[in-house]
Amino acid sequence: MAGPVKFGVLLPTRGILFAPPPPPVEDVLGMAEAVERAGYDSIWIGDSVIAKPRLETFGTLGALAARTRRVKIGTSVLLAVLRHPVLLAQAVASADILASGRLILGIGVGRVGAPNLEQEFEVCGIPHPRVTYTGRYYQYRDVELGFNPVQRPGVPIWISSNDVDTGLERVGRYGDGWITNVITPEIFEECWHKVQGFAAKAGRDVRGLPRAVYMTMNVNPDGGVARTEGREFLEKYYKKPFERLSREFVCNLGSPDECLKLIEGYVQAGANYMILRFAAKDQRGHLEFCTREILARFAR
Repeated sequence: MAGPVKFGVLLPTRGILFAPPPPPVEDVLGMAEAVERAGYDSIWIGDSVIAKPRLETFGTLGALAARTRRVKIGTSVLLAVLRHPVLLAQAVASADILASGRLILGIGVGRVGAPNLEQEFEVCGIPHPRVTYTGRYYQYRDVELGFNPVQRPGVPIWISSNDVDTGLERVGRYGDGWITNVITPEIFEECWHKVQGFAAKAGRDVRGLPRAVYMTMNVNPDGGVARTEGREFLEKYYKKPFERLSREFVCNLGSPDECLKLIEGYVQAGANYMILRFAAKDQRGHLEFCTREILARFAR
């Protein structure tokens, strides 16, 4: 089995809102502690305001920082465009301080019609401590936060992109990591080759780059049960037929051996990180089973 590979778990910051009020916040905070105890490398939360409402991102990051000590805490992925760059910089630095330097900023940067690559990072002051910027949407002069994140030279930025050259170019030129949910290992391998090509043109060595597959999972001793439960969960969550969803992102539903085989396929294609998102009502129970049947077996 190829490796080494690290694993993280997405927390249900949207799922708890489907429960009767008040939302069961321990399903998020307590699960974060359980993920840490189980030996995973990271915990992750999504980001959305209207399209898929969930707990607000930076407030949740602060709570997670207070309830954990070791695991990295990441966004998968943050919709940075919804936030003013200066306020975003303040929020990111604050979250990294509260987490004692454990923050990973996973961001989505769009597909087409975006400004040039340099502007996207310049507007957020990356990597400069003092920024003057004049653009179409934002203008500010000699702005300085007055404090820095714990991690230097800054919080690692993992850029999300599927098989879209503009996004893969951002990963290759600027990313401290890459997050994707392309639906097959073969597509992943093609994208990874593109990232390496873009990086080479920029004079970067990305051989050690974290390459994360955001993988939706339901694993059960009976693979048929896993597929049925996973399909029902996803169709209710997205209100779309599963056949369409399975063409949009990785759906790893099956027995432990079946799920492990797909993970191994991505690793052989170049992935070195898995962000697991459970398509199941019983998130905590699924975490325990997946830890025993997937994480432990993969670590052998």
